[in-house]
Amino acid sequence: MSRRPLNASEIKLLLSLTENGCWDLVSTRCKVFKKLNVDIESLALSQFIQLLTKHPEMIKRPIIFDRNTLQVGFNEDEIRSFLPRSVREKNFKHLLAKAN
Repeated sequence: MSRRPLNASEIKLLLSLTENGCWDLVSTRCKVFKKLNVDIESLALSQFIQLLTKHPEMIKRPIIFDRNTLQVGFNEDEIRSFLPRSVREKNFKHLLAKAN
């Protein structure tokens, strides 16, 4: 995102894939979020999208998504779910072999 911030359409797409709406995208530990002291709950959707386009550093990273699933923020187990099953099985077999 530091190379090219997300535009409003991209943020809307990500929001459509979230389970918990705005909170799934916002990094509450971000210095900018704390400094702005914004009440996310009180913002209209258009205001929220404008806020994230103006302050893209408030968006959790990394962002990984496909047609149906979104992973925002680092969670190794959930990120693995984006790998094909064959790759996950191969990695698991490799780990088992190393353990023996």
